[in-house]
Order: sequence, then C-alpha cells, then structure tokens
Amino acid sequence: MRPTTSFAAVLLAFHAGVASGFDPGDLRGTWGESKLSQYACSPSSRRQKFELSADARTLTVTLFSKAGSRRSEELVFDVLRTDEHSIYFRFPGQHVPPDPLSGEWAISMLGPGVYRWHMTSAHESLQPAPIGVRCEP
Repeated sequence: MRPTTSFAAVLLAFHAGVASGFDPGDLRGTWGESKLSQYACSPSSRRQKFELSADARTLTVTLFSKAGSRRSEELVFDVLRTDEHSIYFRFPGQHVPPDPLSGEWAISMLGPGVYRWHMTSAHESLQPAPIGVRCEP
C-alpha cells in the first residue's frame, strides 16, 4: 500500500465516525405537540408532518386540524443551517425585529421520536417550549 493510499483510508475511516449532519429520516411520521403535561398524541391534538427538501434549503410543515383530519395547512420555512440534531430556520417574510416570529428558530431532536421547537435567541421567554412526539411512524 502506498503512503497516500493508507493516509486516505485513515481519513475516510475518521470521517465515517464523525457526524455528517442532520438525518431527514428523524422527521418521518406524524407528530403531535404539547406545551404542558398533556398527552401530545391524543385524538384531539393537532398533528403535523415534516419534510426537509433534498437540498436542505426549505422545511415544509403540514398541519392537520385533528388526528385523522383531511383538512391541512402547509407552512414552508427557510432553512438557515442544520447540524447533527437540529434544523435552524426562519419564518419567510418575518425579518423585522418587532415581529414576534422574526429571528432564528430551531427544531432540536432530543432523542428518537422527540423534539423541542424553540426560538434560538430567546427560547427562555417562550416557556414552556413545545415538545413534539412521533405519534405514528
């Protein structure tokens, strides 16, 4: 083996052990949210689905009125960046500081099937931050 080949093999092995970014598969399924100690997946809870675009530039959230409802609304967010466990985004057109939706938001995966939705710059003022739970695969 030539020295450059073995160095390349070491680099590839090292890179394979380093997280390469957010896994869109973590968003699969139908989700429910709760701000308090209410059950997030109850039949009366609003449900949602997430889809991160292939280029990771937009996040589409489809909101369903109630579990099993066919009525829905789509929101499309501008993704600013991702890391191993979070997606950082902005509400389109909400860039003026006095607007309560302006600023950087994040969905942070807390573990398999659980996330926290919060404003990254001022999430402490939004207590309690909504917690999302995967209700259906």
